[in-house]
Amino acid sequence: MNIILIHLTMRFTDFLCYELFKATDSVMRNVEINLTKNTAKIEFSAEGGDDWINIEIQMKDVVEYQIKSDCPHILDVMSGGIEYDIFDGIHYFNFDIYSSEGDGVERYRSSAFYLACKDFTYITKEYSEYK
Repeated sequence: MNIILIHLTMRFTDFLCYELFKATDSVMRNVEINLTKNTAKIEFSAEGGDDWINIEIQMKDVVEYQIKSDCPHILDVMSGGIEYDIFDGIHYFNFDIYSSEGDGVERYRSSAFYLACKDFTYITKEYSEYK
């Protein structure tokens, strides 16, 4: 597996909005939640510029999450993309924006699939259809 770049300087909001166009029509590859360590890892493929890439978000100190339906299967398309915001120092990720209603934190909590954590890192990887 070749890691293309570990993002340390680019804010995630800029990367998501300007490089990935909010990850519209991205493809979910992997979801891992470790309850004993309060960590999560989300991997998806998205169009980044001229090429597709894989993005892995590693979340630390997960404080809340919700998956209302079955955990997304490999190759599920996220047509609406991803929403991200920070409220009171907590990072919120919404992976099912079509199920969300309202504003602020409540918009995320109404989602069928969201996670919130105190800290996270993300890396981009060479495109692969398989984990």
